[in-house]
Amino acid sequence: MSWIKDLTLKKPCVHSLLGLCKRIYPGQLAKTEINSINNYLLDLRFANWPLSSVYFQMMRDKAAFCSLSAFYKYARKRGITRTKQVRHKDRNRKGLRAEFPLQILHADFTLLRMQDNTKVYFHFIADNFSRKILGWSASLKPDAITASQNLKAILETYSFPKLPVLFITDDGSEKKGQTAELFRKYPEQIRHLVAQRDIVFSNSMIESVNKSMKYHHFFPQDFGCLEEALKKVPDLISEYNCRPTKP
Repeated sequence: MSWIKDLTLKKPCVHSLLGLCKRIYPGQLAKTEINSINNYLLDLRFANWPLSSVYFQMMRDKAAFCSLSAFYKYARKRGITRTKQVRHKDRNRKGLRAEFPLQILHADFTLLRMQDNTKVYFHFIADNFSRKILGWSASLKPDAITASQNLKAILETYSFPKLPVLFITDDGSEKKGQTAELFRKYPEQIRHLVAQRDIVFSNSMIESVNKSMKYHHFFPQDFGCLEEALKKVPDLISEYNCRPTKP
């Protein structure tokens, strides 16, 4: 194309994928290398691979030699791209919602480490409707005895407007041992459901309570030992339950 003196008459080189004269721009890939790149880009084995992985596979097979940026450039020229499949969450989907207080209860353990390195497991039972903590207990391990005693205290303290009350837990110790025996003992009062097994919803409501208690109430206290925690936790729970919330 160098023999064309009038620059306005320049035309792209038909022998180059980039449209550049190979005599003036000799650094372009050879036709065999371009064909190899094209074969790898169109290979169904690599259809779900990112382009960078296809490039490194081509280099491993010694099918062609170029930089990654050049590989991307030739892929764009061929009109080949990789689009990531984005899964959009259903923003309109609502979680498990109670219509009145004491209709749905949630329970879960949360771990808190004291300054003396003691691991303490707090077991909270919260009301779905009001988001209030109805009962709590603490132990050195997340066993069914602690969970059952906490639940039994709830059943003896509150008068439920409609039975059976839905009791949501994770698939852990809250449904084993003495707790399971309690479910069998009061079948008309308690309907136990395991989150993401018996229902499609998770137990995120009680997990939110655990997170709020730990970050807003427990961590600032920095308990030195279990005895200190047991003295202060009742007031902290009362403080949590009395916080103003969005109506």
